Formats: sequence, C-alpha cells, structure tokens
Amino acid sequence: MIKRIATIAVAFLALTLFAGGCGEADQATNGSTVDSTTSTTPPPTVSPTAATGLPKLVDMGSDTCTPCKLMAPELEALAQEYAGLLDVVVVDVNKTDEGAALAKELRIRVIPTQIWFGPDGKELFRHDGFISKEDIVARFQWLGFPLTETGGGDPAGQGAGSSGGGG
Repeated sequence: MIKRIATIAVAFLALTLFAGGCGEADQATNGSTVDSTTSTTPPPTVSPTAATGLPKLVDMGSDTCTPCKLMAPELEALAQEYAGLLDVVVVDVNKTDEGAALAKELRIRVIPTQIWFGPDGKELFRHDGFISKEDIVARFQWLGFPLTETGGGDPAGQGAGSSGGGG
C-alpha cells in the first residue's frame, strides 16, 4: 500500500512539473541583471514589456525549473530564426530583484509563463508551462503577426516575403 501511494505521489509530482510549471514565482533572490536569449532584448534599464515596435514574447521562468530549462533551446531558436521580426525576452524570476519585481507586477503565479505582447506593448495572450517554438509561432500568427524565418532556419533566404494575412 505504501509503495502504491509513493508511486502515485511521484507520478503526480512529475505531471505537475511538466504540465503546469514549477510553481510559485514570487521568490526573490539577489543576482545580476535580467537574462535574455537574444541581443534584440532591451537593456536592463528598460522594462522587458516596453513597446519596441515588434511583437514580443516574454518568458518568465528560472534556471532551477525543469520545464523552464526545456524552454531554453526553443526560445534561443525562436530568437535566432525570427530576428528582426520578433523580440524574445527571458526573465529569471529567481535570480534578480528586477525579475522578481516584474513577476509580481505581471501577476506570474506559475513558471514558466509566456506572455505575448503586440508592437505597442499591449499584452495579447498568456500561456503557463512548456510550449514548443512551433506553437509559439502559431500563436503569433493566430494573433495576426505572420512571421517568416529570417535567421538560422532559412539559410537560403527563401520565404523572406510577407504572407499578408492576419487574424
């Protein structure tokens, strides 16, 4: 009986971590400035949610969170492939006071949380937990931002035109 309860508890914990995120995000620790996966991120003195004229994805997570770690290569690929069309900002909510304050300001309850912003800085959509690069792009397209790869995913430069469309 104890073995069965332990197995159920482990399964529940694994499901919670991978499906819903790592839990509460309002723990503050000291550290360096806000982390980012791309140079298109505004300097740390500018809010990661400020309008930049480009659609933006802000990922609120932590380097101690398993789903957040799984998001890292997805976000790096997204930033490289859509450079100049999309800003990708990664904020570690546990490393810095700035990250913790932003998590509180944005009412982040679970990490990772991804927030889609329009070029004007207006929040458009949120997602909690792991999400693939393809699903992030699909959500931007659903929101009316037809993205075309510009970086590593399209080395020949094909597909550089706009598909028009919208939402």
